[in-house]
Amino acid sequence: MKAIILDNIPFTAELEMFTERLRIKNKPSAVKQLAQLLAEAKGIARPKAMFKETVIAEKGEDYIVLDGLTFKSRDLRAIHLTS
Repeated sequence: MKAIILDNIPFTAELEMFTERLRIKNKPSAVKQLAQLLAEAKGIARPKAMFKETVIAEKGEDYIVLDGLTFKSRDLRAIHLTS
């Protein structure tokens, strides 16, 4: 199967979510600077994703081999894939 590329993914970044996670809600100058950075990012960000159906060539304790590429990830390895 051919790889499929998704390139019409909207970029969304909510200022409030970032200010909460960064714990800067009560720091107006930091919030202002972050807002400027997010506005700039929204103007240039072009998210993309690619996927391809493939078979699992090999599974190890903390890795998986797909299409000749080794991915080191216990989480990816633990995913139960059905055929």
